[in-house]
Amino acid sequence: MSEDLNALHEDAAARIASASDATALDAVRVEMLGKKGRITALLKTLGGMDPDTRRSFGAQVNEQVVDLIEHLWCTSVGPIDLVDTYKDLKAGLQGLSEHEAGLRQW
Repeated sequence: MSEDLNALHEDAAARIASASDATALDAVRVEMLGKKGRITALLKTLGGMDPDTRRSFGAQVNEQVVDLIEHLWCTSVGPIDLVDTYKDLKAGLQGLSEHEAGLRQW
């Protein structure tokens, strides 16, 4: 799973770096962090993992989410609406408790 997460991160970073405008950045945001996004899908798998794996993998995913949001925010193209990103992630994880998700409180 870590390999998938690393590949996902590299793909997102490359797409952010090559984005020519805010619309392209928003497309990356939605694909990765939207309700049906690739990272959101990984977060939804945490509930079926054993506690130690969930804690470790959840922390790795959380780091990737923070890094991706920072990349989106700090790009030279311009700001995008990250409030929707937070709402989408929160809605996607609604069924998981904080402990199950292995994420720190935002």
